[in-house]
Amino acid sequence: MPGLAAPSDLVATAISGTRIDLEWTDWSANELGFKIQRMTGPTGFFRQIAVVAPDTAMYSDTSINPATVYYYRVCSFDATRHSNWSNTAWAVTDGMDFAEISRGDTSRKQMALTFDAGAVPIRPGLLDVLRDRQVYCTFFPTGWVTEQEPWNLVQIAIDGHVIGNHSYSHPNLTNLTDAEIIEQLFQTDEIIYNLTGHHTRPYFRAPGGARDARVLSVAESIGFRHVFWTAGGGDFGGWTVQQIIDNTLNNAGNGTVMLYHCLPENTEIAMPTIIDTLRAQGYELVTVPEIVAPKVISSPPGTINAGWNLISIPIEPATPNPPVVFRGVDIDGRLYRWDKETASVVAYDAWSPGTFGQLSADEGYWLRVDAPVTIKCAGTEVMNDRHIKLPQALPDPFVAWAIIGYPFETAQEWANCQIHNPSAPEPKTRSISEAKAAGWISSMLWSWDSATQSLFDVGIPDDWPMSTQIEPWRGYWMRPFVTGLELIIPKP
Repeated sequence: MPGLAAPSDLVATAISGTRIDLEWTDWSANELGFKIQRMTGPTGFFRQIAVVAPDTAMYSDTSINPATVYYYRVCSFDATRHSNWSNTAWAVTDGMDFAEISRGDTSRKQMALTFDAGAVPIRPGLLDVLRDRQVYCTFFPTGWVTEQEPWNLVQIAIDGHVIGNHSYSHPNLTNLTDAEIIEQLFQTDEIIYNLTGHHTRPYFRAPGGARDARVLSVAESIGFRHVFWTAGGGDFGGWTVQQIIDNTLNNAGNGTVMLYHCLPENTEIAMPTIIDTLRAQGYELVTVPEIVAPKVISSPPGTINAGWNLISIPIEPATPNPPVVFRGVDIDGRLYRWDKETASVVAYDAWSPGTFGQLSADEGYWLRVDAPVTIKCAGTEVMNDRHIKLPQALPDPFVAWAIIGYPFETAQEWANCQIHNPSAPEPKTRSISEAKAAGWISSMLWSWDSATQSLFDVGIPDDWPMSTQIEPWRGYWMRPFVTGLELIIPKP
């Protein structure tokens, strides 16, 4: 039996900060419908968000957030088969800042160490220094270097660093046509993603910093923001180890973005002294997304206690890599997420972090620690009502749960939330009590008191729960009874 024809020519168009429209070409004649998957950010997973009717070639995604990069793909299906996936399409919702970065927030005592890789080799010893000192940086490799040293790019990704785009062949971008600039960035992004699972969008650095208004405009049109630097480390000019150290310390300051290179041996040798001295002076070493993040918050005392904790992050992390958000906390085999599509637990594995994915304010996480800890997270305050997709399939009704996060810093009543069911008769959006009466959900949530190491329930007043409020920094177990639901949490 011949396979189903895959959809093609998928295009994603951002209409606003909370809507992306998809269009594709349908080549299949006998499908039962189309499955749509979405990936959020540079290191997320493709997850099913919708099933649409046959002979449909468009869909509007409204369960999204401003200033975010999304990736989509579509397949057709019948009773027993599904086609190959379409091409991947991307879009950036309104609200993203594309102004060139040369310095971060000067009100915070932070610095960002960045490393360009336009030539080989990338020194493994440099990566060892950063790993041993738990410093998370931003790397800008070219596509060519990635092809030459794939093992080092994989290690950079495993170590939790941010990976930006440095073009494919390290040309002077100002000498290229618009189409050539686009090809340089697209090709490199595809190479790095296929190897590491990390997209480079939205950050790129022009080779040699050579850019003009046209280059920046072309890059912005395909979702890239340029990262320049506050000061160069001097490591590519034949400087001695001490000169590199002195130059860095002389240029140290709040919000400083330092430029180094992955090739020089003297950079590797100088880096331990640079890191230790900057930390002794009180600087926090962060990634580029963190240093320009508009907000930094810390978990209040008593939030994360010894033992088990069910937590969420009440802002959208600027760098959602788990080791970055949980700096200084042992999360290897101790941080868990719930995969709501397969109804299974996934543990963070330091040697295979891609299986866990990135953190989101929409999800809750189990964390086991030996002593109380504080989490400090840079990110963006959630400014819109949050639409959280619940399971799109229920492989086992007895374990049909989701762990949701609470993405706001102010508590509110659980009864304020709503449930949207696209398959239901009108009204498709109903209150928690109405969704319970319709048999869509259980109106009871379950959370965890880390101080007493015990469960407690949250519900609407008719449930006579222990609490009626959902709160920041807490995660919640939620049970849907039908597929395809969407939880709407209003901004308090």
